[in-house]
Amino acid sequence: MSHSKKMPLEIIMNTLSLLTLTLGFIQVFYKWSISENGDVKNFIALPLIAVVVWGAFTFIEKSDENINLPIFINEDKDINIRYNRLFVNIVKNIIVIGLVVVNWRDLSSVTNLLIINRGA
Repeated sequence: MSHSKKMPLEIIMNTLSLLTLTLGFIQVFYKWSISENGDVKNFIALPLIAVVVWGAFTFIEKSDENINLPIFINEDKDINIRYNRLFVNIVKNIIVIGLVVVNWRDLSSVTNLLIINRGA
């Protein structure tokens, strides 16, 4: 198997992180539209940082020269590249999903506070 072919785990992780990132943006824009004072607009930063991280790590994954990690050492260069690319992919997607989840939690707590303050 050629090292340029993506492994199923890479495809699943990329799909999951892009879906999570899309839902994160949707949540920010939805909460921003219902917020009266615009406090929610500050929460766009983490999803934007996640997009930059996703793009940078995807660029690193594309080129075999960029992946030179001593994590998986095997005599077959294709196996080394494939598993090191998988490692970079997993790290990328954990960072992206983590940033979006942290943003969801912070955004939910702020909007809950806004709702409580309006009712008081």
